[in-house]
Amino acid sequence: MPSIDSLTEARRSMEICNACRDCEGYCAVFPAMEMRRAFTDGDLGSLSNLCHNCKGCYYACQYAPPHAFGLNVPKAFAALRAETYEDHAWPRLMARLFQRNGLRTALTLAAAYLGSVALVSPDALYGFHIGRGAFYAVIPHGVMVSLFGAAFLFAVVSMTMGMLLAVHLGFVMGLFLVLPYGKFVHGLRRTAALVPNASEKESGAVAPTATQADLRT
Repeated sequence: MPSIDSLTEARRSMEICNACRDCEGYCAVFPAMEMRRAFTDGDLGSLSNLCHNCKGCYYACQYAPPHAFGLNVPKAFAALRAETYEDHAWPRLMARLFQRNGLRTALTLAAAYLGSVALVSPDALYGFHIGRGAFYAVIPHGVMVSLFGAAFLFAVVSMTMGMLLAVHLGFVMGLFLVLPYGKFVHGLRRTAALVPNASEKESGAVAPTATQADLRT
């Protein structure tokens, strides 16, 4: 479950924003926010995944630091969003990969690169290849297709030398391995958040604007 601190800050931010509504045209977060007067933990998780972290609302916000409210919606949502990634990770044993995932991503990329180099013989990797089938002297065509399929075939056009090919394969392999445990997962989570958001738009249920007295409290 997301921490109490991240939920509390996200809820505080949304309650202030819902009273102000100056940023209602910025992104999908604010129209979805306006459909509510109270925010459940699930609502906050969904809103955090609607956020693209562009920080447009932060730079436009009259309540951002140094204002006493110290409002920073992108920061609050980024913290909550990371916790929702960890909370919904599968398998559960892999959830901790979201903690310090930058270091783990770098180590995985390095290991994947070294592994791809180790699997190729030095003659094939550093040798000069010409003639029919020379391109696949480094890594066989069948291995390429089985690992990367259409995505690899799209990128392989630019690969002409053995070392560059090994580097490319190592990085792509590493990115695929860590994709569910880094910021790339935001694309999947945001898509999941857009579905109920679209449903709410169809229903047309919009909560009224809070009064100034609500904002002061």
